[in-house]
Amino acid sequence: MLPANFLRRVAGCGGGVIGGRALSSSFPGRRVVSVTHGHSHISSSHKSHHGCHNIGQQRRMIQSLLARHKCVTVGLGSLELSSSMSTAELKKRVISAVAQSLRVSSTDDAAVVLVSRSLAPWLEDQAFMAGLLEATTSDETGRELSVLSAAVDEVPRFQGAPSSSEGLSVLRGSSTRVLPGLWEVGSNQTFSPSQQPSFLELRLPGLQPKAEPLQVTVPLANTIFTTGKSHALFASKWRHDPAAARKGLSMAASVEKTTQTILLPGYDQSSASTVYTALVPVTRPHKIVAGLGNILRQVEVGVKPEPASKELEAIIPALLKKRLEHSESDELTYSGPVGVWALIMPEGAVDQFPIPNPLDVQNYDPSSEWDLVHQTSQAMDGLIAAGCQVRKILSGGGGWGLKQGLLSLDPNTRYAREEHEDMESFIRSFKREDAIGGIVTPGSYVQFFTEAIPPSEKTRLKLAWPSDRPTFAIGTSGGKTSEEVETFPDLFGAVSSEGVYISSEENAAITTKLDAPQSYVVSHASEE
Repeated sequence: MLPANFLRRVAGCGGGVIGGRALSSSFPGRRVVSVTHGHSHISSSHKSHHGCHNIGQQRRMIQSLLARHKCVTVGLGSLELSSSMSTAELKKRVISAVAQSLRVSSTDDAAVVLVSRSLAPWLEDQAFMAGLLEATTSDETGRELSVLSAAVDEVPRFQGAPSSSEGLSVLRGSSTRVLPGLWEVGSNQTFSPSQQPSFLELRLPGLQPKAEPLQVTVPLANTIFTTGKSHALFASKWRHDPAAARKGLSMAASVEKTTQTILLPGYDQSSASTVYTALVPVTRPHKIVAGLGNILRQVEVGVKPEPASKELEAIIPALLKKRLEHSESDELTYSGPVGVWALIMPEGAVDQFPIPNPLDVQNYDPSSEWDLVHQTSQAMDGLIAAGCQVRKILSGGGGWGLKQGLLSLDPNTRYAREEHEDMESFIRSFKREDAIGGIVTPGSYVQFFTEAIPPSEKTRLKLAWPSDRPTFAIGTSGGKTSEEVETFPDLFGAVSSEGVYISSEENAAITTKLDAPQSYVVSHASEE
């Protein structure tokens, strides 16, 4: 981010104008005055102004600062909004938006290009990819550029609260720091596309400063109906070929992949990541009395055991009724069905972290939901770092006899890298052989949450979000989004409708799946 006083100093240098393409210097959700750069056109009166004697030095300072803006997201809202323009016109608009918002240094020889599912065919359009990459590259004839391109479900946006939409997200950097092992044949980043699960593994800072880095696994979009292939993930090399008929970048090599690790800037520094969840607590934490594998049977309410679903069977219908009563339209905006999640906590975590009190359903106030969302998000970093897990309730409630009140929790807290891992993980969990997998263990605690109502103008600002540093956001679909094409400089990320998986190679206790709507892992790159 260019300091405001620096911008004023440059603007006062003899009325000099630095021509070229504009760069919008901002962070998601906030627009800041543009600065132009490129070739210098300096007024002859500049010599009379104190402090502007070295225009070349000023230019180098501007370019150095501009080089920090190495990521950008272009949100397209719904593609239906673009029905009035052709695909070719839409591609030109996206390239123009990236060109105005992204600049790189001479050492940045790698690019990551993520597009939403509907745009997957664009990745195989060499003319579009060349134009997009040229928009972010200075005149570096002969320099080779390594590119990873992939289709995810959506890309992140920010309009006072996190959301997602169709669009494109671009990151530039050094190939050795951003895309390790991109061309290493025989590594776990295989080149043989198949029907096995395909994913990206993004490395971010830990949940506390200087803590163990996180691995966030993002399943790739299923593109069978857009490209005819199960997924879209490509590694490619691009270079300037002076002998080519078309001047500019041309693709020298391309190969399909099934997975790739991306090191996000700052992942190994002292900064920290944050987990945001749009979840509202509806019960207090209860000790688990009986359960096996992923089946929760009884919890302790007060001093006696009760069926696990009993409290929810009363609270959820009452909450839906209250939401409907406060709805401002005739549509059932706040009515069900709603998802319910269980936060499984080791015994020590209950006393160690501030657990938010449940929503007061009897004295319901819609704004109180987002107060609790904010409190929940503040506590979530420490809870997940301490081994707590967020698991969606797949089924349960009702019943009688031994089946009364059973709740079935999502058994998956780690992404299955092979098809057979799904069944093996379930069997280990059921037999209590997989301690890392987060078994429903008597003696641990559970607290229930439900997804929050859509934020209003009054409540959406309660969530802290980006700073003036590059922001990386990996999360899940959901949230109201603008139907306009909008550019978000300094934002890069991916959104999965299935959910994302958090883990750490250095801390086996950290393993959870985030699949509640509008849940994100966010980090801000430290200034280099």
